[in-house]
Amino acid sequence: MNFTKPMRIPQKLNTSLYFYIFVILFIIVTSHEHSTAATHGSVTFTWQANPTEENVVGYRLYYGPISRLDSSGRNKLQFSYEYCIDFTEYQRCRGKNYANCEDLGTDVLECTGLYHTTPECTLSQLTGRNYFALTAYNNLGESAYTQELQYNGPIQKPDIPLAIISLLLN
Repeated sequence: MNFTKPMRIPQKLNTSLYFYIFVILFIIVTSHEHSTAATHGSVTFTWQANPTEENVVGYRLYYGPISRLDSSGRNKLQFSYEYCIDFTEYQRCRGKNYANCEDLGTDVLECTGLYHTTPECTLSQLTGRNYFALTAYNNLGESAYTQELQYNGPIQKPDIPLAIISLLLN
């Protein structure tokens, strides 16, 4: 899957800086079992970095279980993804204005080459359907979202004790 749509900083920032991220040259999707109660998936994002003259200081991944696009493919009004991950800060935020943040360990996020021509980040512990879009940012602002990608990961299995399952069967 390729993103080929140029990314732009919103006009209200009074700048003509364009971000050209060709995001997600490929996605590697793997699944692995963490426990008997849940199965989690991983997604690896690789993209062509922005040109150095654009002074990009970081990339953010936005994602959640709901698409930002309506049934006709247009952006929903006042939509926000559930999560935002700043790859540079190794931090995931959620909630209104993404104010509720947590640091991520390498068991959840692993990035290499963020400041090279082909950055790569792997996000783990995903379950269910998720929609993803990436942005780039510098000191002047943040670009628009890239094209949205969908990932259908493993379904979270309920953690029901065996005794309860036994009672339900009788």
